[in-house]
Amino acid sequence: MEDLKLYILPCREPLNKHCYDLYNKSYDLWKLIWSDTLKELDGVEKLYSNEFTRFDFATVITKNENPISLMCYGEVDMKMKARHEDSWFSCWPQDLLRAQTDREGISLIAAWFCTHPEYRKSKQDINVTQILAESFGKIVLDGQYNVGYGVTRNNRSVGKYSLNAGGTVVGNTIAHNCEVDLVLFEPENIKLKQVEYSQVLQELWNKRIDLRMRNTKESVNEKRIRKAA
Repeated sequence: MEDLKLYILPCREPLNKHCYDLYNKSYDLWKLIWSDTLKELDGVEKLYSNEFTRFDFATVITKNENPISLMCYGEVDMKMKARHEDSWFSCWPQDLLRAQTDREGISLIAAWFCTHPEYRKSKQDINVTQILAESFGKIVLDGQYNVGYGVTRNNRSVGKYSLNAGGTVVGNTIAHNCEVDLVLFEPENIKLKQVEYSQVLQELWNKRIDLRMRNTKESVNEKRIRKAA
């Protein structure tokens, strides 16, 4: 455990200057896994970086400061029609998306879950899939999001751990030529499930390192007000 850390890392600018090494390593992990995966599933020959930078932040698990697993997150307001027509929601039924407009506030989408081959469950004592699924729940509660949205492949263990972390399957469809479940992370369900979260996640979460500048840097207007005062 002492060599594991959980970071919350921006997926795009602005970055603190000490974040670049971790950011570039995290991006390399994402590109390594998803370039091969999308080529296999969809025949995609080149994965562009904007598919990573379009998201707001990521949870990154490191071992000895090297990323071994991550998941990206994007904040969305489902009252905006443009969000319903976002490519990420292309596999979600429109009637289900229309029902989401009743929610007040900001929601969260989770995407691009990936783990380095050397740290997948069959090869390690550390269950990073479980850790990231549970961190999704923690992120929803900590950020006071009204709900989290996830898409999980049926032929992978991510779905099982998502349900254990508080997710609820609300539909089934096809994405990237695979059968997938559509999952909602409702805050009330997460609160019930988090008492069963792993000790490893609890320890990592309590020591998490949040590198998002919005938590530490004053806005331009705030600086102006402070100087004027």
